Amino acid sequence: DNKTRLITIYGLTGIGKTALTLKLISEIASQFDYIIYRSLETIPQLTTLKDDLKQLFNQSLSTPLPDIIDYLSSYRCLIILDDVQNIFKLRELAGKYLSDCQDYHKFFQQIATTSHQSCLILISWELPSDLEILERDHQYTQILNLQGLGEDAKQILRDKDLKNQEMWDRLINLYQSNPSWLNIIIST
Repeated sequence: DNKTRLITIYGLTGIGKTALTLKLISEIASQFDYIIYRSLETIPQLTTLKDDLKQLFNQSLSTPLPDIIDYLSSYRCLIILDDVQNIFKLRELAGKYLSDCQDYHKFFQQIATTSHQSCLILISWELPSDLEILERDHQYTQILNLQGLGEDAKQILRDKDLKNQEMWDRLINLYQSNPSWLNIIIST
């Protein structure tokens, strides 16, 4: 409703980032002309990703537009990029782009600062280093750090009939209320 252009959802693996996004899509799908989900698992060059997006748009349009931002301005689009952490350097400070992925920084900045009617959702294990500044400086950028379930994690333990309730808090703290981790440890 507030015309947010760039949303970043980040948190530990298995915490529910993609599940939350899919739930959101099911509730707001009717508000968009296009909904596109792409994983950056294979680390595509930005030009490859943009070409792929243009092809999707052009399947239903008779006249191609010059750039992705033109599609985002002309149509109400929701684009979800999952596994964004793959475009970051390993073993460095969180959110530092790989040398051949530096142009993603400019793309994210363009999405956040250019007026259009669409939204880009980034899903990642870590927060891109430049997005905190974008969120602070631009009202159309939002960041959500998805953390564990907290007290709701006990429901997982209850559903699995886990005994020793006096140990539940310790187990939940140890596994940071992460639903995937809790389900794995419960089964073992």
